[in-house]
Amino acid sequence: KQWYQRRVRASPNIIFIFADDLGSADVGYVGSDIRTPNVDMLARSGVILDQHYVQPMCSPSRSAFITGRFPVHTGFQNGNVQQGELWGLSLNEFTVAEMFQEYGYKTHAVGKWHLGWRTWRHTPIHRGFDSFLGFYFCAHDHFQYNCGNLKKGTEKKGDRRRREKRGGLARIQGGGKR
Repeated sequence: KQWYQRRVRASPNIIFIFADDLGSADVGYVGSDIRTPNVDMLARSGVILDQHYVQPMCSPSRSAFITGRFPVHTGFQNGNVQQGELWGLSLNEFTVAEMFQEYGYKTHAVGKWHLGWRTWRHTPIHRGFDSFLGFYFCAHDHFQYNCGNLKKGTEKKGDRRRREKRGGLARIQGGGKR
């Protein structure tokens, strides 16, 4: 047990930033006019993986990242999980978060999941993350809490409540499994 405790204390902190639609020249540390001082600081003190390529859609890229497998092997070769669809990342897939937990790490996810939420077992808390703050699907407005292409003022009465029941709004998970 003492060896394990020493190993956990010596383990480095690891932060993965997975950003959709981020261009290869959209951060300051590559010479962009876009100011990104916090990302630049993280890049200078960490490892920059700049020769890794993604799929042209969110869900396939995320499934590849979280499992370490090509999307054709995770069922995501045909595109994104759409809101209301009853499929997602197979419960048989081992995730990078589960691997980190096995090594004693605390794991947290912030942002967009977009790997399905057919059941609670498909959500981040049950896929190796100790906590999750974010959205289950794509195209959310983080300020108006609109989903998809809805524009402020275009929702009908009751739309938000129905969407919240389907998982459209930001949720916080953690502090115990459902």
